[in-house]
Amino acid sequence: MFNASSPVSVSVSGVVHFLGACIVVLLGASVLSTVLHSFGVRPNAHALLFVDAEANLPTYYSALQLLAAGVLLAVIALMERRKESPFCLQWLVLSLGFILMSVDETCSLHEKLIAPVRSLLGGRELGVFYFAWVIPALIFVGFAGVYFWKFLWHLPPISRRDFVVAAALFLGGAIGMEMLGGQADEAHGRHGAYLLWTHLEEGLEMFGILYFIRALLHHLTAMDGRFAVVLAADDATSPAPIRPPGTLVSSQ
Repeated sequence: MFNASSPVSVSVSGVVHFLGACIVVLLGASVLSTVLHSFGVRPNAHALLFVDAEANLPTYYSALQLLAAGVLLAVIALMERRKESPFCLQWLVLSLGFILMSVDETCSLHEKLIAPVRSLLGGRELGVFYFAWVIPALIFVGFAGVYFWKFLWHLPPISRRDFVVAAALFLGGAIGMEMLGGQADEAHGRHGAYLLWTHLEEGLEMFGILYFIRALLHHLTAMDGRFAVVLAADDATSPAPIRPPGTLVSSQ
């Protein structure tokens, strides 16, 4: 019999395996649609599934992953605030940063920097800086590294290691593969090597954020032994309790 007070538990490994499977399916579908598109087959499917396109399934999935990381960071920030932690602000800044990255993923705001930065650099033969937004991105990453240095070393060793690995995966895709893709685009156009770097870029980004979500979930469980979400009904506005079929209600 269903009991509304019974907890519903989900393991961290279960969440990670599900999200990892979603990433594998999305990347596989993008590769398949790209191959078919090269032969002029299913152009509509390519627009829906190609990882480098906008406003499609891989884009929305990546945005949701970033938003999930931002929400988990906000939860940790609240818990650290209750403990009067000196690093509460850093957790909050990280949360806001990931929420903004989620918005950027759907709106491609960073690409608005390409034209002005490219013009400052002369506009041609830029090589790995062809997608010129990576230059301000590298500068920002440098400042962020300085700002979060003490915060990073304050973390437990396992969390610190996982955060560094997640950052390496994500930045290796978002900036490293983007630079190689830009070089290929400038030299040969958006085919061949460009398509390879693009899929590696998006794959590293998605798996990097997944690894970060895993690290955050483990960090949360380590803080309090478990991480639970409890929904409590408001007595004044809650509906009548749901009764199993066949339950008799007596009137007095």
